[in-house]
Amino acid sequence: MIMLFIDEVQCSHNDKNYFGLGILNINSNSYKKVKLSFENAVKNIKWDAEKEFKGECIFSATNGDQTVSVDERINLTEIALGGLKANTNARAKYSIFYNRAGKSEKNYIDLLVAGIKTLPKAISGSGKDLIFVALDEEESFVKTNILKALKENIRPGYTIVEEPYFLRSRTGYCGLVLVDILNYLKTWTILNPSQEKQLELFYKGISDKKKIKVQRAKVLLSAVKNIKEKEVLPS
Repeated sequence: MIMLFIDEVQCSHNDKNYFGLGILNINSNSYKKVKLSFENAVKNIKWDAEKEFKGECIFSATNGDQTVSVDERINLTEIALGGLKANTNARAKYSIFYNRAGKSEKNYIDLLVAGIKTLPKAISGSGKDLIFVALDEEESFVKTNILKALKENIRPGYTIVEEPYFLRSRTGYCGLVLVDILNYLKTWTILNPSQEKQLELFYKGISDKKKIKVQRAKVLLSAVKNIKEKEVLPS
């Protein structure tokens, strides 16, 4: 079974028209390892599970659990993203579809349709053609319209498990947290293509910059280097 986790992303302080949709595809056989890796990362830095961890929390000590330092947040992120990798093959695939058409229900659906059409061909037998979909809840959009777009455009051969689930993101939902983190990091690389600009993100809010080496920043950023991105022209 394929598990899809879908979340939108904006960057209003950098480009108010930028809008993207990230899709994290995890094979159900790998989900347990991904989840355990994420949970261990959260536990190791003693993050308060009642406070949501997301992309914007990584480099800001004032977001989320304020008892956790930026160094520890970066460490959590590095471990959590590491859980998406296996020794030989990636346990997950991540893609982001974006444009500069702004946030709207129509644009969300356009990006969603572009994303789900890139799914691999369904493999029949033993539940491999089943697909579970979880979306970060967005109250300003009509859910029935999004469900209709999903059902009508999902690649032939897949059977959606029950209905796609709209969930309000929290730290316990590792799939939604991970796609949010990837959206945050990948959006930065899209809007700031030079390495110098990318690395600025890793120093924002860090009190003692000497403790954070450039190499560590590169390692964390490398987790998203080979991830697919596609700019979708507005229809």
